[in-house]
Amino acid sequence: MKSKSLITIIVFVSLLFSSCNKWLDVKPKSEVEASELFKTEEGYKEALTGVYSLMSVSSAYGKQMTFGLVDVIGKVYSNVGTYEYWTGAFGFDYTETNAKTFINGIWISCYNSIANDNNLIENIATANKSMFTKDNYNVIYGEALALRAFLHFDLLRLFAPSYKSDPTAKAIPYVDTYGHTLTSASTVSEVIDKVIADLNAAKELLKSDPAYSSNNAVDGQALEARAFHMNYYAVLATLARAYQWKGDAATAASYAKEIINSSFVSWVTSDDIATGVPATSDRTFHREQIFTLDVPYLSDYLLYGLSSSIYAVQTTCSTSWLSNVYPNPNDYRSSQVYFWSSASTSGYYFPTKLWIYDDMPYPDRMPIIRLPEMYLIAQENESSDYSYLNTLRSHRGVSSAFSIDGSSTYTAAQQLQSEIGREYLREFVCEGQFFYYLKRINSDYTLTTTGLLSTTMDKSKYVLPIPSDAELSYNTNF
Repeated sequence: MKSKSLITIIVFVSLLFSSCNKWLDVKPKSEVEASELFKTEEGYKEALTGVYSLMSVSSAYGKQMTFGLVDVIGKVYSNVGTYEYWTGAFGFDYTETNAKTFINGIWISCYNSIANDNNLIENIATANKSMFTKDNYNVIYGEALALRAFLHFDLLRLFAPSYKSDPTAKAIPYVDTYGHTLTSASTVSEVIDKVIADLNAAKELLKSDPAYSSNNAVDGQALEARAFHMNYYAVLATLARAYQWKGDAATAASYAKEIINSSFVSWVTSDDIATGVPATSDRTFHREQIFTLDVPYLSDYLLYGLSSSIYAVQTTCSTSWLSNVYPNPNDYRSSQVYFWSSASTSGYYFPTKLWIYDDMPYPDRMPIIRLPEMYLIAQENESSDYSYLNTLRSHRGVSSAFSIDGSSTYTAAQQLQSEIGREYLREFVCEGQFFYYLKRINSDYTLTTTGLLSTTMDKSKYVLPIPSDAELSYNTNF
């Protein structure tokens, strides 16, 4: 086995969330030795900021794990151009040079974030709690544990078979130490169990989170700022995702309902969206965001990645795509008030919430978990009551309730599952969630059923290849 030197904590020079997060009012450093970094509470805060920064780069959630590669292989788009080099991935050719580069970049970025996170976790586990003010020890520790689980879970969803397909299959390494020792791969089931264990530990610690306790701890952060952190409700949402992936719909729904019944997030209204002044319209739907990342270069990533009059037609959603996916003309998600500003040229559109305008109130937000997903998770545990699905529809301008077609050759359960799948597609364009939905249910249908290109899904398309040099990166061993 080859060993590697310890990874130095990387803290980006650009400060995230500078307007709303007092934790980031510290002098950034390019490289900080752990022995110095973890001598003060501010050092722990800065190390945690570094993890969020690493997650926001283009090779991770800033692009490839959201509106980039993951939505490309989910066939969310009608077409991809050549500018972003997604044509190989669009055809599920994961050996193509550019596709391979993007896939390797996701692997490296996530394990880099995990390595830095593990360094923080190992230090805070033995830290002198007296150096921390208010409830900051519990909150920092809880966020770090939750981020480790969150990152491993998304790696599992990309680089291993689905739980429904094969829970005993070799999956990915769950790296929970920081150092020279290489970590061997666990099975799909083992990784899920480790994800849930870390999330449960985080949940207990984050009962000190002001988002949950309303005790104004954590340096008096505004409640809204907690959406930029792996807060208590983001942990519940990730638990809901994990149990749903495991096939435990009842437990998943219980966590989803706790979020639904909380006051941490709420539905955006049509008036919030269409104010008549684009710069003040809440087209990022910020009040529905349970967990979001600040991506400093998001506008540039979007301009280069999506269709634009500046860079010519690239990745697109056509008018025929829209009419198939959004059959209801009153659906907010298919109207001009909802589209990304520079993407609505030459008959190509993007019903996405990644809205960028100068001086807008909620810029550079990459939604990672949003309220509508919790309603869909809750609905999957209901076989005859469609209230969760209909509530989501009503908050998107669709007044007609979902009902079962008694004359259909499909069962009621099949019709409901199909409609839930369509809502994942309608709701999460450019957020990377539709691919995970298809993979979770182990769908093998042709995607023409959603109005997209005809492609039969199977294991070869659902499982990204693990980089051949994975052993050399961030304590992983195969």
